[in-house]
Amino acid sequence: QRQMCIRDSLERRRRQEQQQQQQNTSSSSSSSSIANIPNALSLARALSGPFISYMVVQGPDIYSTELVVTSIAVAGVSDYLDGYLARRWNQTSNFGSFFDAAADKIFVSSIGVGMAVSGKLPAWMIGVFVIRDCGFLASGFWRRANALKFEKLKV
Repeated sequence: QRQMCIRDSLERRRRQEQQQQQQNTSSSSSSSSIANIPNALSLARALSGPFISYMVVQGPDIYSTELVVTSIAVAGVSDYLDGYLARRWNQTSNFGSFFDAAADKIFVSSIGVGMAVSGKLPAWMIGVFVIRDCGFLASGFWRRANALKFEKLKV
């Protein structure tokens, strides 16, 4: 009976240590910081949009079609990777959830504008997509801010 009490005590202590370690891990992780690799990937994707758009406008005489398509594919992989890494490394944040969506919209809109300028797509169509994306961003921000009661949105 004494061994059972000792075993129960050790088990309780082990559980408490695990809970404390989980709390320390979640509070000491970069989740409150916006300077992390997943957000850097989102930033790189947002910044690459205008550059790839410039490559589209310049055309295949200067930038090969393969380079443009590969650049777009790399950006697509980074979109998957930033979310995966944020969850895997417990680096999710309110800022990251907004910025990832904004980076996607910036990237897609930039490429669309480049295609419209180069004549590959009608400008009115890109205008509709850009307006739609701005609406999605605004409504997503509003819904998320209301869900958080506007108190956890500090950067």
